[in-house]
Amino acid sequence: MKSNEIKAGMDGQVVSLAITTGSQVNAFQMVATVVDLNALELTAIPKTEDVPFIGIGQTAIIKLNDARGEIFEGVVHGIPVGTSSQNAIDQLIHFQTTTPDVKLSASVTATILVSAESKTNVLWLPPAAIRTYQGESYVLIQEGDTVKRVNIVLGLQTPERIEIVAGLEAGQKVIGQ
Repeated sequence: MKSNEIKAGMDGQVVSLAITTGSQVNAFQMVATVVDLNALELTAIPKTEDVPFIGIGQTAIIKLNDARGEIFEGVVHGIPVGTSSQNAIDQLIHFQTTTPDVKLSASVTATILVSAESKTNVLWLPPAAIRTYQGESYVLIQEGDTVKRVNIVLGLQTPERIEIVAGLEAGQKVIGQ
């Protein structure tokens, strides 16, 4: 049996082996995964509906899902090209850390939040306070002893908050459901 030495094209750490001792190897067969621990990146498969809102250079908040629970900043540095591929690898979004001295391991998982848009000094309500009838959004407000229906225009929405673009003013008392 012939023995050969395999050398990686970079410095790094072997994080997985695809063969065992004594295995026969064919040309171009993957035998190991080598990782440069100084250049790790995080990748994520986004929801299909979120892809149009993610672009290179956007900032992200990254929270490690390990015992440390470390939170740091990152930036999108690679996005999927096209949307026709059924291969999950082709749909990966790549993130680099922008926080100095963050040490990642090759097997860490994380929760990544990408800010599509943010605003300050806006009026917002929880979704339960907003009512809809025949396609119109409205709220009920308390004015003295009376309750009044006020049509509103919605802006940015998250599961916890909905921006009110028009129809309400700061200080008005909204009656929730």
